[in-house]
Amino acid sequence: MPLIRCDYSKELVNDEVLRRLNRAVYDASAELCRYDEEDARNKISIFNTPFGEFDHSTAAAEVEIRARLAEFDRPPKSREEVRKEWLERYQAGLIPLARKAGLTAPIILTVTFEDWEVMVVTGEGARPNSE
Repeated sequence: MPLIRCDYSKELVNDEVLRRLNRAVYDASAELCRYDEEDARNKISIFNTPFGEFDHSTAAAEVEIRARLAEFDRPPKSREEVRKEWLERYQAGLIPLARKAGLTAPIILTVTFEDWEVMVVTGEGARPNSE
C-alpha cells in the first residue's frame, strides 16, 4: 500500500512531465505490489507539491515511495534485496522519462519501509484496513 510524495520544481517540471512521472511511479508501484487495476486505484496514493519559496533542492523532482514493511517480506529475499529490486524498477520508468523531458536536473528517488497500520474512517465509524 504505497504512499508516494513527489515534490518538484515548477520551473523544471511542467504539467505533462508531472503527469508522466506520476504514471511511471503508479505503474511501477502496482506491478511491485502485485495489484490489479482496481487494487492499485484503491491502495496507491500519490501527492504532488511544488517546491515552496523557501525550499531548496538541486533536483527537478524528489520522489519518496513509502510502503508498509510487510511489502518487503518476500522470502527467501532479504528486505535489502527487495528494496534494490524496487529501486531498479522505478528507475526503469524514470530514466527514459527524464531523457525524453530533457530534464537538466536529476530526479531523486527514495524508497522507505515503515511499520504502520492503516485505519479507514468514515461517518459510520472506523475499521482496520485489510492490508
